Amino acid sequence: MSGYNTTRKAIFAEMSKYCLDLSKLVFGGVILTAIMDLGVNQGSLILMGLFAVTMFMVIGLLMMYLTVNKTDNYDIYLFFGRLYCNLHCSPVFSTVRSV
Repeated sequence: MSGYNTTRKAIFAEMSKYCLDLSKLVFGGVILTAIMDLGVNQGSLILMGLFAVTMFMVIGLLMMYLTVNKTDNYDIYLFFGRLYCNLHCSPVFSTVRSV
């Protein structure tokens, strides 16, 4: 079973590098398009470019987080569940009550 987790870890590491590189390339493309003034609406170019850069960066950082996670659980749903609970749950309600 550890070979399976090692393979997943390697895949997440490569996906992380790929998404972060893609984010940098999109950012460079937006800058070059804005400088060359190719007749594209500058406002929409910058907004769509920043959205794409942010999304690729978030996906890349998420994959990097899943790569360096110390547990054997690399489930993305559990990551988002913990993130949601950390943002929206108070410490009082996150404890388990015994009946």
